Amino acid sequence: MLAIDYALLLGLIYREVSWKNLWETLEDTVIMTGSIMLIFAVAGMFGWLVTLENIPTMINNLILSITTSRAGVILLIDLALLILGCFLDTTAALLLVTPVFLPLAIQAGIDPVHLGVTMTCALMLGVITPPFGICLFVVSDVAELPVAAVTRASLPYLIPCIITLVLISVFPEIVLFLPNMIFGT
Repeated sequence: MLAIDYALLLGLIYREVSWKNLWETLEDTVIMTGSIMLIFAVAGMFGWLVTLENIPTMINNLILSITTSRAGVILLIDLALLILGCFLDTTAALLLVTPVFLPLAIQAGIDPVHLGVTMTCALMLGVITPPFGICLFVVSDVAELPVAAVTRASLPYLIPCIITLVLISVFPEIVLFLPNMIFGT
């Protein structure tokens, strides 16, 4: 906070920032912060409703009826997150599904750190996966290219990303090596 105040003061002293630019920046900040807070509020309400309706237990029972192995459970979670990541922003998706998948992961014996890393990777991969990946549309707009061209250009990168996701899902030691080395098992 002090650094922001100092930078603002220097900007005003050296006339790099005008009062008009400052006001526009503050308006943009309020709009951006408001939209993020709205996402947090809706995600919190959704989490409460999910808990109230006992949806985590239903999802746990469904997935555990398909497989009880740690690798199978984490791969099913990854698949769900890949699909969800195509339609939702990563932050919103994490806020919505973590209360659902965390109890399942703990019940299946999956380390929460491992779950967090695989969830993040799966959602990151979802936002670049055709045909609905949100980042494909953003890149298309910024580069002023058709979505089909951006999708074609991104396809070769999906294969190593999927392989990496499967490897870190099936072999948790890849993810947990450093935390276990620093903090112990």
